[in-house]
Amino acid sequence: MTCYVAIQLIKDLKINIKQIMYVSYDAVQISGTSAFLRPYDKITLYDLLHGLMLPSGNDAANVIAENLSSFLKDPVSNIALQYRIQPFIQLMNQYALLLEMNDTQFYNPHGLSNDQSYSCAEDLAILCKKIINDPMLMEIVNKKEYQTTLQRNNKLINLTWKNTNRMLEFEGYCGFKTGFTDKAGPCLATLYKKDSICLIIIILNCLSKEVRWDDTIKLSNWGQRKLNVI
Repeated sequence: MTCYVAIQLIKDLKINIKQIMYVSYDAVQISGTSAFLRPYDKITLYDLLHGLMLPSGNDAANVIAENLSSFLKDPVSNIALQYRIQPFIQLMNQYALLLEMNDTQFYNPHGLSNDQSYSCAEDLAILCKKIINDPMLMEIVNKKEYQTTLQRNNKLINLTWKNTNRMLEFEGYCGFKTGFTDKAGPCLATLYKKDSICLIIIILNCLSKEVRWDDTIKLSNWGQRKLNVI
């Protein structure tokens, strides 16, 4: 949803995808998977979207939400990050309502567990169905690797991000994204396309990060049998 909302703002507000985003100290003080950003880096919005979706960068999520919140509301610098990114999070929840994701609520842009965030497999499938028609987002999530150059301490630094979605190695599978939290367990949203069929496969709380690949294949085979195509 963070990537989807960012791309809607790019379209609606005519934001240049090469717009430079500033990495605040607070934005990168976060645990979990990372795009390896550091305080005061300068990086384009387009590159940040890759840092969000390929290595699942929680730091990239914060940077996107903080910078784009300033396009929605005059920024206030002397308040905590959670309050600075509220305009973006509010927009995430507005889109959830618009898409009729009725069992979803966002409290942050990165998805780490807290008592106020929740979703379900059906709602994630609704979102995935929507973003299939978003060329920029689909282009990003289908890349196995992405290289970027950012500015750090007045020097140019090269970073390479590898996609955590191993399903891209298998024929017919593309999009969307991996996920993991202690509460949700290993998760995966995948698109499978073959001939005239298109299956969205959502796995939450899988037995392990490795098992989710096998379970995705089993579910896609089951779905094809239900459609009498194999």
